[in-house]
Amino acid sequence: MATKSVTKYLGVERALLQALNTRDEKAAAAMLADDFEQKTPIREQAAAGDDWLAEELKKPHAGERVRDLTVLEEGDIAIVSFMLESPPPKDGKGKAAPSYFVVDIWKQSSGKLVARYMDMPSNAPPFHAGPNTRE
Repeated sequence: MATKSVTKYLGVERALLQALNTRDEKAAAAMLADDFEQKTPIREQAAAGDDWLAEELKKPHAGERVRDLTVLEEGDIAIVSFMLESPPPKDGKGKAAPSYFVVDIWKQSSGKLVARYMDMPSNAPPFHAGPNTRE
């Protein structure tokens, strides 16, 4: 059974993913803190909010799903980690988009995403067609 925090942040993460999927720049930007930055191991510099958002709005997000979300709350900060899964190609051909392990830092009082850290795990779990208990 999901905790109250998991349920809350699963909804928040899905809302952000939906805004990106529908190319709703205004809705996605409203969820980011003014000083938001995204870091990955392959990028030398952190991506600022505007740059990250522009890049994300160009990518296809259809079918991506948040799975295995956990939340650690420390004061006004919520540390949310999850797998961001991409489905296999519908025709069964071609290469599936990679799945990512994501850690998001949310400021609870403002409801804004402060930072996102993501990487492709070397042994990502397989895509699951249906949700599990922890999504």
